[in-house]
Amino acid sequence: MRSVLRATFLQSIFILVAAAGLGILVDLANPKGILRRPRSQHALQDSLLFAVMQDSTIVLQAPPRISTAAVRRLLANPSIVLLDARAPADYLRGHIPGALNLPYEELYRHAQMLEKIDPRSWIVCYCDGPPCDLGERLAGELFAAGLPRVAVYEGGINEWRREGGQIETGSSGR
Repeated sequence: MRSVLRATFLQSIFILVAAAGLGILVDLANPKGILRRPRSQHALQDSLLFAVMQDSTIVLQAPPRISTAAVRRLLANPSIVLLDARAPADYLRGHIPGALNLPYEELYRHAQMLEKIDPRSWIVCYCDGPPCDLGERLAGELFAAGLPRVAVYEGGINEWRREGGQIETGSSGR
C-alpha cells in the first residue's frame, strides 16, 4: 500500500514538473510570451517616441510601446488621442481620463471616429494590459492604415491603476 502511494505521489510530481516545463517552453516560443517581455525596453521606446515628436523626419517602422510615465507626460498635451480598445462595458466601468472608446472588435464600424482625428496628432492605444493585446492590435491596424503617429501603452488600464493613475467612469473624451 505504501509503495503504491509513493509511486502515485512521484508520478504526480513528475506530471506537475513536466507541465510546468512545457508551459515555460510554450511561453518562450510565443513572441508575446510573458517571459519574453523585457520591461527595460520601455525606456528606449519612450525616448524614441519623444524623439519622433520633436523631429518629424524620423519614420517609425512600428508603433512604439510606451510606459506609464510616458502616458502621464503625454496627457499634458491636449492634442494626444487616447484610444481604449476594450469592449464598451469595460470602458464604462473605468478608463484613463480623456480616453475615447474604440473597441478593436468594432474598429471598422467606427471609421467616422477615425476620420475626425487630426493625422498630425499622436494616438495612444491601450487595453487591460498583458495578456490582453487589443491595444497593440488596434495600434497595428491604425499604423497599417496610414496613421504614422501611433503608440501602444502596453501596461494598459491594469498597470495604470497599480501605478495610482486616475480612473474615469462612464463615457468621456477630450
